[in-house]
Amino acid sequence: MQVIFFDFKKKIVKVQIEDIDDLWHLSHIIDIGDQVSSKTLRKIKLNTSTQESSNIKRVPITLEIKIEKIDFSKQIGKLRLLGVITQEKEDIPKGSHHTLVIEQGTKLTIQKPFWSTYHQSLLEEAKKSKGDNILILAFDREEAIFALTKKYGFDILSEIKGENQKKRFQDKKQESTFYIELIKILIEYNKRFQTRYIILASPAFFKEDFLEQIKKSDKEISNKIVLATCNSVGTNAILEIFKREEIKTVLSKTRIVLEQNLVDQLLREISKDGQVTYGITQTIYASTLNAIKILLVTDKLINDYREKGQFLQIDDIMKKTQDQKGEIHIISSENDPGKKLDSLGGIAAILKYKIT
Repeated sequence: MQVIFFDFKKKIVKVQIEDIDDLWHLSHIIDIGDQVSSKTLRKIKLNTSTQESSNIKRVPITLEIKIEKIDFSKQIGKLRLLGVITQEKEDIPKGSHHTLVIEQGTKLTIQKPFWSTYHQSLLEEAKKSKGDNILILAFDREEAIFALTKKYGFDILSEIKGENQKKRFQDKKQESTFYIELIKILIEYNKRFQTRYIILASPAFFKEDFLEQIKKSDKEISNKIVLATCNSVGTNAILEIFKREEIKTVLSKTRIVLEQNLVDQLLREISKDGQVTYGITQTIYASTLNAIKILLVTDKLINDYREKGQFLQIDDIMKKTQDQKGEIHIISSENDPGKKLDSLGGIAAILKYKIT
């Protein structure tokens, strides 16, 4: 994310969105009640007697809205901000509802009642976080799945089915054709996403055979490859790969691995009845005692509380945690660590000391 201008005393920040990861960050930086301005397209009917869509002109206009709802969709790569217009603009009345669609390339200005240390740290993380795109290919002789690591976990790019082959080398031509198809897709994704690492994972010996074919086709790609083992092909294989010892160095800085380690630490403390608490009521209680060392909150819980108009409860815990020099981590509910945390109420804390 490019930060074009900021003045925390005046409570204003102007940013430009560079990729979909920025939208994920922004969906947590912007709160209900914030004022956001950005260019949008306004429909103007031309002076004609017909009602055809070709007689509708879209004109760019800058509008400011007070946020009532935040809707982030990673599937379409857009962040929708719904709210009411704060200032009358041409024939658009103040108080009318409008939706700003934020996507790659959008510039917007955010004004908050108060820029907390938490929000400033999120903005700083988004500004610095360019990330190293890591492409993952899990495959066997019959099927393959491609995924790309993201700040909120990973995206499934595509799933490929090959011809059913029960025995290795039963039909070398078919196997070779399937591998050639995978190499073409690998080259295309590598170029599109400018990957730093490519993880090849498979059961048995398939990855080694495939790597030999890649070396013959593209030397640059072969230099990026890290091999790993998985027991299946599919979304579960991607989750398995994130836990493999052989690629810990490559994945150590990715968000999903950080989230996995934090949730694992939380579960270990729970299993031994240690310095931990979970659920909204108990976590509020821990924050009043200055006991929180690491606060974990899922983005699903945050969104649920925003929609119910109860986000101030979560925000108050976060503010107290940061005032007490504790860590705050937003965990994506898209992935396994977030789902485990959601099963505990969506919020938990690793404590400085045990409370009763």
